[in-house]
Amino acid sequence: MFYPVEQVMSMYMPLVAKMAKDNPSSTIAKVNFELLYDVNFIISLSCLVHVLKIIHALIKFMHKLDVFVCDYVVAIKIFQGQFKEFLK
Repeated sequence: MFYPVEQVMSMYMPLVAKMAKDNPSSTIAKVNFELLYDVNFIISLSCLVHVLKIIHALIKFMHKLDVFVCDYVVAIKIFQGQFKEFLK
Protein backbone atom coordinates (compact mmCIF):
# COMPACT_ATOMS: atom_id res chain seq x y z
CA MET A 1 0.00 0.00 0.00
CA PHE A 2 3.00 2.29 0.48
CA TYR A 3 3.82 2.69 -3.22
CA PRO A 4 0.29 3.61 -4.43
CA VAL A 5 -0.18 6.19 -1.67
CA GLU A 6 3.26 7.65 -2.33
CA GLN A 7 2.51 7.83 -6.05
CA VAL A 8 -0.82 9.62 -5.48
CA MET A 9 0.91 12.16 -3.24
CA SER A 10 3.77 12.71 -5.72
CA MET A 11 1.31 13.29 -8.59
CA TYR A 12 -1.20 15.31 -6.59
CA MET A 13 -1.41 18.44 -8.75
CA PRO A 14 -1.73 16.63 -12.12
CA LEU A 15 -4.39 14.37 -10.59
CA VAL A 16 -6.40 17.33 -9.31
CA ALA A 17 -6.16 19.03 -12.71
CA LYS A 18 -7.24 15.85 -14.53
CA MET A 19 -10.17 15.26 -12.16
CA ALA A 20 -11.27 18.91 -12.46
CA LYS A 21 -11.17 18.64 -16.27
CA ASP A 22 -13.16 15.38 -16.32
CA ASN A 23 -15.50 16.48 -13.50
CA PRO A 24 -18.56 17.45 -15.59
CA SER A 25 -18.61 14.26 -17.66
CA SER A 26 -17.79 11.59 -15.07
CA THR A 27 -19.23 10.88 -11.64
CA ILE A 28 -16.10 8.95 -10.65
CA ALA A 29 -13.95 11.98 -11.53
CA LYS A 30 -16.29 14.19 -9.48
CA VAL A 31 -15.97 11.93 -6.43
CA ASN A 32 -12.19 11.71 -6.80
CA PHE A 33 -11.89 15.48 -7.29
CA GLU A 34 -13.89 16.17 -4.14
CA LEU A 35 -11.73 13.68 -2.25
CA LEU A 36 -8.45 15.14 -3.51
CA TYR A 37 -9.68 18.67 -2.85
CA ASP A 38 -10.55 17.88 0.78
CA VAL A 39 -7.87 19.34 3.04
CA ASN A 40 -8.47 16.83 5.84
CA PHE A 41 -8.09 13.91 3.43
CA ILE A 42 -4.82 15.25 2.02
CA ILE A 43 -3.37 15.86 5.47
CA SER A 44 -4.39 12.35 6.51
CA LEU A 45 -2.91 10.89 3.33
CA SER A 46 0.40 12.70 3.82
CA CYS A 47 0.59 11.36 7.38
CA LEU A 48 -0.28 7.91 6.10
CA VAL A 49 2.66 8.03 3.67
CA HIS A 50 5.08 8.48 6.57
CA VAL A 51 3.53 5.68 8.63
CA LEU A 52 3.48 3.34 5.63
CA LYS A 53 7.14 4.14 4.96
CA ILE A 54 8.03 3.03 8.50
CA ILE A 55 5.95 -0.15 8.18
CA HIS A 56 7.40 -0.87 4.74
CA ALA A 57 10.96 -0.64 6.09
CA LEU A 58 10.08 -3.07 8.88
CA ILE A 59 8.48 -5.54 6.45
CA LYS A 60 11.48 -5.36 4.10
CA PHE A 61 13.80 -6.07 7.03
CA MET A 62 11.73 -9.05 8.13
CA HIS A 63 11.82 -10.61 4.67
CA LYS A 64 15.59 -11.00 4.77
CA LEU A 65 16.76 -14.59 4.90
CA ASP A 66 19.66 -14.05 7.30
CA VAL A 67 17.68 -12.47 10.17
CA PHE A 68 17.69 -14.04 13.62
CA VAL A 69 14.86 -13.81 16.14
CA CYS A 70 16.75 -11.34 18.31
CA ASP A 71 17.13 -9.07 15.26
CA TYR A 72 13.34 -8.91 15.00
CA VAL A 73 13.12 -7.60 18.56
CA VAL A 74 15.55 -4.80 17.79
CA ALA A 75 13.76 -3.94 14.52
CA ILE A 76 10.38 -3.82 16.24
CA LYS A 77 11.79 -1.57 19.00
CA ILE A 78 13.20 0.78 16.34
CA PHE A 79 9.81 0.74 14.59
CA GLN A 80 8.02 1.56 17.84
CA GLY A 81 10.43 4.42 18.52
CA GLN A 82 9.96 5.88 15.05
CA PHE A 83 6.19 5.53 15.31
CA LYS A 84 6.12 7.25 18.72
CA GLU A 85 8.25 10.08 17.33
CA PHE A 86 5.81 10.44 14.47
CA LEU A 87 2.86 10.70 16.85
CA LYS A 88 4.41 13.57 18.84
